[in-house]
Amino acid sequence: VDRWQEFEFFAPASVVQWTGALEAGRGAQENRDQPGGFSLRMYHGAAPETEGSCHYFWTGANGYRQDDPGATEQLYQELASTFAEDVAFLEAQYARVMADPHRPLVDIKHDGARVQARRAVERMIRAENQPAVAAE
Repeated sequence: VDRWQEFEFFAPASVVQWTGALEAGRGAQENRDQPGGFSLRMYHGAAPETEGSCHYFWTGANGYRQDDPGATEQLYQELASTFAEDVAFLEAQYARVMADPHRPLVDIKHDGARVQARRAVERMIRAENQPAVAAE
């Protein structure tokens, strides 16, 4: 198959994902909206709860066998399992960072999206902390 995954970040804490597949050679890169493939749009979002906790929301919009309740339930179960793994990973990662919160993060090639997201949030924080300019 020809697969794709696209992610769009909306600062400060939302990601919209589009993933899918078509049989190899059907021109998925040029036209992904073809019958017979698999397509899934997902939302990932975090909302602060306390200084050290947040709520993690997710949902998937099924673009595959939409008229089959069994397929929708199977997709939900697979997504729920995957997102539960993500939550466990994020909780462990947060605990590790909090064990030494002043230690700088080490950026590697595969952190490119995280680095860009962090920079976007840092720009938002700087802008929010700027004194208001009086209108003349």
